[in-house]
Order: sequence, then C-alpha cells, then structure tokens
Amino acid sequence: ENGDPVYHPFGNDEGIRPFVISRYFQSHWDSYMEICEEFRLFHNLAEDKAKTRLVDFDEAGKPTIDVVKFEDGRVIVYWPYLRRFLAATQLYFALFVQSFRRLSIPINQIPEDKHRIDRIEEWMRYAVALDSDGEQTLSVLFGKVIVPPPPVEECGIWPFDESENTQREENRDVLFIVGETPEGKKIRYPANPDLISDGPDPPFFLTPVYFTKAVLQKYYDNPQKYTVEDGLIRCKNLWVLPIDNNHPTHVVVFLGDLAEKLPYAELLHWKEHNVPPPSPKGLSETAFRRSILAEFEDPVRPDLVFRNLYLRLNQVWQQQYGWPLFRDLPPEDQHIFDAFHIPVSDSPSELEQQILWLSKLLVDSLNDTEIAKPVQDELEENKKSIRKFERFLKHEGFSDTETVIKVFHMIQTLRSVGVAHRKGKNYRKTLRRYDLLNKSSETIMQFLIERAIHAMRLLTLWVESK
Repeated sequence: ENGDPVYHPFGNDEGIRPFVISRYFQSHWDSYMEICEEFRLFHNLAEDKAKTRLVDFDEAGKPTIDVVKFEDGRVIVYWPYLRRFLAATQLYFALFVQSFRRLSIPINQIPEDKHRIDRIEEWMRYAVALDSDGEQTLSVLFGKVIVPPPPVEECGIWPFDESENTQREENRDVLFIVGETPEGKKIRYPANPDLISDGPDPPFFLTPVYFTKAVLQKYYDNPQKYTVEDGLIRCKNLWVLPIDNNHPTHVVVFLGDLAEKLPYAELLHWKEHNVPPPSPKGLSETAFRRSILAEFEDPVRPDLVFRNLYLRLNQVWQQQYGWPLFRDLPPEDQHIFDAFHIPVSDSPSELEQQILWLSKLLVDSLNDTEIAKPVQDELEENKKSIRKFERFLKHEGFSDTETVIKVFHMIQTLRSVGVAHRKGKNYRKTLRRYDLLNKSSETIMQFLIERAIHAMRLLTLWVESK
C-alpha cells in the first residue's frame, strides 16, 4: 500500500507458481528448462545430467523410472508422480495453450461455421479462430486445462496415505522356514512386522532364520552398491540388515530384521537361500554375545578378522614409522577391501578372484618406496617388493622375518601359477606343497587368509612392542 517493494517467491501473491521454468541468459550461455524444485525434492528425484532427465529408484536402489525428461524443447512428466504431488499440495494444475498456424487452404474455402469453434468441458476450455492476411489463412488456438488435485488420501506417499505402503502386505506372502516338526514338516513364518510379537510365542522378533552362505554372493558381486561388513549388509543409504556372518556354516538373520529392514524384492532373494535350522542350531558365539548379552565381541570368521587386523597393522605401522606399510588402493580397486571374502561357492573363478585380491592387498600394496630407503645400499638392482620387505625386516631386527616372508611368497606364487597364467603342473605342485590339492575353494582361501592373519599379527605385536 505504501509503495515499498515486497518479495514474492513466484512473482505474485495469488498462490500461483510455475511448474516448468524456461531459463534465458543475456550472454553466450545456452538456455534450458527446469522443473519446479519443490516437485523434484518432494519425490527426491536424482538428476541425470548426461541424459537430461530426473529419475526415481526402485526399492533396490536401481534407477528405473524416468519421471521427467527434457527432449527437443519439450518437458515430459510421468503423470502418476504429478498426480501424487497435486494430492499432497492440494494445488490445481493449469496448462495454457497458445498456438498459431498458417494454412495453405484459402479462408473462403472453409465453411463459415468453422471460422470460430469454442469448446467447454469439465477440465478444459479452448477456442479456435480463423482469419486471413489477404494471402494466407491464419489459425489461432487458445486453450487451458485445469486439473483439480485428487483427495489427499490418494497421494500414495506416506504419511498422506499409509494404505499405499504395501510392503507389509507384500511381505505377508513371503514365508521363511524357521524349523521343522518331529514329523519333518517345515515350519514357516511370514516376514511381516504386524504379525511379529515381542513375546516368546511364535512368531517373534528374535526367531533365527538360516540361509546358505551363497545368499551373500549377490552382495559381494556388486561392491559398488552393497558392502558386506562384520555383522551387517549395507545397500548404500537404502537399508542396513543386521546378520550373523560369523556363523561357521550359515548366515543367520532374525525374522524381525528381515521383516523391518528389507524390501519385498530382497526378501524374495533371501527366500531362495532359506534352509531349515542346522543341528545344533543357534547363533555364533560372536553374534550371541553382541545381540543377546550386549557385549563387544571381535569377529572370528577369518575374512572379517583379516580386515580388522589389516587396518590395525597399517595404523600402528604409521604411528611407528610415519608411513603406512600398505599403500591405499587406487580408485579403481577401492571395492576390493570390502568385497574380499572366503568364497561362498566352490566356483574356481571366485577362488581365483579372491587370491588375486589377497595378493593386491598384501603384496602389490607394499609401500616398497619407503621400505627400500633404509636398506638401499643392501639391495641388488630390480629387487621385487617382497625381497625389499625381507631386507627391511632383517634390518629392523624382526625375529620372525622368515615366517612372514614365506606367507607373502606363498600368496604371490599362487597368484602367479593359478591366476596370472595358465594353470599347469606348477599350480598343482604348489597346492600339493601346502596340502591343498583337491580341496574346496573355501578351504583353500581360509588356509591362505589364516596364514596372512598369522603374519600380520606377528608384525602388529612386534611394531606395538617397539
């Protein structure tokens, strides 16, 4: 009223806001179009700049839906997402059309009752008018579409509409084997949190469900998306599932965690690997102390112990010498540390991969530049990393040098004869030397990891004593 400037977010105070915004710049910068930021944030859409689109993800975190696409000056919006947005905001959606065309047909050849057309329908009103500039027929179309918002209950997004949260209903259909009757009939419970009680009568939250170790293969094979850690699996920021992966023969998960943590598609994957409880049944000692007794407990499974000790050794080595024993993995190999594991199948390819990764973590990552500095005068030309490390340990007075170096040589040899080159007599000869010939992939890898753990433990205790 007094003429002072007033800020309005959308240029007016009538509750009207743009949905598509055309951006123009008084420079050499290209113009482009944007979508209403509130719409993008409401659906938490990710921007794929390379493909000029906004995407949404399925429950497994895969970008599966192109919600908005920018193509040749057009903006294409997936209608169900716009409808949910309107329901939540209770805003009307208005689309205005203005189109001019020149026709090759003379206006006097068009019936007069077609020179003006008006239409009014429930959500739409438009008018078409014809005129002539003396040479060509001109047509103009004016129209608008007003879409009312659906009831807020039809938004389909929590908390506006809990009925659309169908996970609980879908989970009701996924049954897991949790035991067997004396007659051998399998006992199955649904992974549905509504049906799980906190008392002793089944089904209850802490009912253990057993799976073959092959259930983890999917997660090991996709380290860019999943990480298998000591006691849990992570799927980026989507879900975290507590598991007992210290169990010697199975992977164990509480029924309540399956029901609450996993989306429907993941439950189907776990169901494929579900088996009756072993005899005797129960959690691993590590998981029991953590979950039931609320105690801190170190892992016992060798690949999990390896990870912890690897980090510990590097830490104490850095404190003692001012540089890490193992260099950081390059970006292309960053996944190796989290994905390194004892094979969950007897596949030769899985064993080869894990031997290769063990060699990369221990042998290829040796910080040979720093290792060589104090023993430079003692080294012959072109000495390999392991030889440099051997000289360094002797120079520093480490009494178990031979034990540690044998482990490094064993891992490097198996990589050379079994992974880097064609397998032949040398590969079988090497396996026979360590009594590993005709042993399972799990047995071979566990043997190697346990020897690596022993070597790293000797090094860690030695450095800590210094």
